[in-house]
Amino acid sequence: MTITTKVETITPDKAVEWLDLKSPKQRVFRKHYAFMLADQIRSGNWRINGESVKFDENGRLIDGQHRLYAVYLAKKPIESFVVRGLHQLGTPLLGSDRRDSGLDFLDVFATRLEQQRRFKFIGRLGA
Repeated sequence: MTITTKVETITPDKAVEWLDLKSPKQRVFRKHYAFMLADQIRSGNWRINGESVKFDENGRLIDGQHRLYAVYLAKKPIESFVVRGLHQLGTPLLGSDRRDSGLDFLDVFATRLEQQRRFKFIGRLGA
């Protein structure tokens, strides 16, 4: 598959749709970080900074869950780079817009069931 990169408008509806495509190999979701990003979006301080929402070659979301959830919370669209077609084995090697801890790295290998339990946040957290 070819890797593509482009700037896209991410609406709250699109963010929820993309969160449903989340790979089981995601780091721990940090509510406070998503809420902080949502505040930045609401206040008009969001800027494209080179970070991207990333999808693997199978269309699964492998990076960007905090930004996407922040769009959902802020109820405002943003512009962001979106990269598609990345190799799925590259997931644990991805950089981030925040520092990873050793536990975040280990969490990448958590089971799918454990990840599904953690990420039932859309219904629990609400906006």
